Amino acid sequence: MQSRLHYVTLVLLFSAFITFYFNFLLTFPVNPNPSTPKTNLKEIVSYSLLKKIEIESEQLTCTKFNRPKKVNFQKSEMWTKVPRTNLHVFNVYYDDRLKPFRYLRLIGMMKGTTNRTLYCQMKMEDKITITKAVKSEIWLKEWDEGDEETFNPVLISCYLPSSYIPQTLSINSDQCTLNPQTFKVIVPHVQKTEDNYTMTICVKPLNFLSDISVRLMQWIEISKVLGADPSQMSSSVKNKRQLRRNGTTSRTVNHDEVFNRKIWQKRRNEVITYNDCMYRNLRSSHFVIPLDIDEVIIPRIFYTWKEALRHIFKETPPLHESFASFSVRNAYFLEEFGRTASTNIFFFDYTKRSQFSDEGDVFNHYSLEPLKPGIRRTFFLPENFLQKNHYKPTCSIALLPECIKYTTSQIEMDDILINKYKTDFFKNYGKVYEMFTNKSE
Repeated sequence: MQSRLHYVTLVLLFSAFITFYFNFLLTFPVNPNPSTPKTNLKEIVSYSLLKKIEIESEQLTCTKFNRPKKVNFQKSEMWTKVPRTNLHVFNVYYDDRLKPFRYLRLIGMMKGTTNRTLYCQMKMEDKITITKAVKSEIWLKEWDEGDEETFNPVLISCYLPSSYIPQTLSINSDQCTLNPQTFKVIVPHVQKTEDNYTMTICVKPLNFLSDISVRLMQWIEISKVLGADPSQMSSSVKNKRQLRRNGTTSRTVNHDEVFNRKIWQKRRNEVITYNDCMYRNLRSSHFVIPLDIDEVIIPRIFYTWKEALRHIFKETPPLHESFASFSVRNAYFLEEFGRTASTNIFFFDYTKRSQFSDEGDVFNHYSLEPLKPGIRRTFFLPENFLQKNHYKPTCSIALLPECIKYTTSQIEMDDILINKYKTDFFKNYGKVYEMFTNKSE
């Protein structure tokens, strides 16, 4: 089972959390006055969603508030512990995908386990509004149960009773005691475009002991050729200024108690990074693509991701409304298979691959919980349209038992599909590499 769980992420839009490759970030309306559910599936789905919203939108009142002497505004992306709780907050985002219903989504970690009720405290125009916080764990115990010292990723939803967007959010275990800590609400930027296939790549924290700058540049350039919008990165990367000039945003996450070296804690940390990236791009991208920098998704028939997806959705129109995520089959291009070229570009130099992974063994990210009832978690895109090239020195059986069928199989195939991008890749890569190396000297 570990083979499917090695790369785990979570997000929300046709999903509530996810682990996937292509994730829809499309806004869709909800009928606030549904009729009694009949046999019509759409009506049942709408009714189920509204019952869920009704349960999650409990408002509370206080005859008197205990107010703090001083309010502390917390910086975004700085882990902050909420007093008298085991909750550590990373970021808070505004989410209006279920219009006319709106939420604040808090991305954070909880240490150990707790059943304590939390409350959302928001200043809505001239009054304080209190709603019951709805906690959703974005980690499955089947992956790793952890213990009381483990930090588990959570998404906390705060229902907004009106269209007013509060500037800050406070969380407390006492509904009538206002927390002196207040977190800035991030309203995702709206990108005005008629392109319904805008894509953002989300990358997990790049915590490497060695310098991976050149390899990272190569990966960024091939991703741009394939159709990615400027990459959203959460990393500790050298030469950030140079990467920004290259059209890539580099975001540094601070390291403290939450970010330790234990492998399963590391996986939990990645869940936070991917969710944060998705919410940050909630209103500017139609797709979020969580990828590692040793992975490249290649269209087999078409040239770019957009062309491939347009064709797939045109052939099957209901597809994009029925699934929260779309998965691509994995093939290993292992260094142990042998180097076949000498371009010094890692994805052009290794062209021998393994067989494709089975559907149940995809090494990628998929929707963990759809945003509304009736949406299924993931759809496996046919391998004759898209494939994921996974470049690694070897496939470790110790970490992933499923690797045995890739490393011991006699089936090694020559696959030069990626070579069709050589001309476009080298058009810009030479200039970027020269600019980067000159800046580094």
